[in-house]
Amino acid sequence: MKSLITVTDADEAEVVSDQRPEIVDIKNPSEGSLGASRPSRIEEICDEIAGDSEISIAIGDCPQLPGTIGLAVEGALRFDPDYIKIGLKEAETIEEGVEIIRTAVKTVDRNNTDTSVVVAGYGDYKASGTLEPKNIVEVGSRAGADTVMLDTLSKDKGNLLDILPRSELEGFTRYARQNGMDVALAGSLTTEDIKKVDNIGADIAGFRGAVCEQGRESSINSEKVENIVKNCKLREKQ
Repeated sequence: MKSLITVTDADEAEVVSDQRPEIVDIKNPSEGSLGASRPSRIEEICDEIAGDSEISIAIGDCPQLPGTIGLAVEGALRFDPDYIKIGLKEAETIEEGVEIIRTAVKTVDRNNTDTSVVVAGYGDYKASGTLEPKNIVEVGSRAGADTVMLDTLSKDKGNLLDILPRSELEGFTRYARQNGMDVALAGSLTTEDIKKVDNIGADIAGFRGAVCEQGRESSINSEKVENIVKNCKLREKQ
């Protein structure tokens, strides 16, 4: 199982790169669960990582505006990321979600890159009124996405494993596998959750708050990053 560690600037990237997580995720937590970072910061972070880890770029908890999303994906591709993450915050139907993600996939294909498109939904879908997990898989499959992800839109109502029963998460993972996609799980996960996430069958486990000093908008702690990365790699060997 790959570890994904979210950073917000080059200083955090420097701390994280020493621990070599499989994926360094670039986003701006102050703009939401999948908040987009500014191009200048993305460039600085990519320069700092310099190939030590795969790069993921979040482009936001996205509005239902396919043209805007296509342009955002085009901009993100400038940095040659391994993953582009798109949150389906405002899609009200599967068809609307497919329209957004298909636009992203076509933009990636037109640029002839190997970048993976990650379609992200929210474990707290009942409270947030967003698409439920099985529909996220349906969107990803119909649109040609590579990975489906569950995160949490609200960060003050518990973590993903508190919000959704294991049976639903296992069903989500199984359905994604049947449709040829990888699975990422995130949303206020802790070190203690790593074994549970791995047992559910996820390919990627995402962390932000668990590696910060105090809260997801505070600075990153090197020892916490090391602990997360080490524990995820131990799961890979088992």
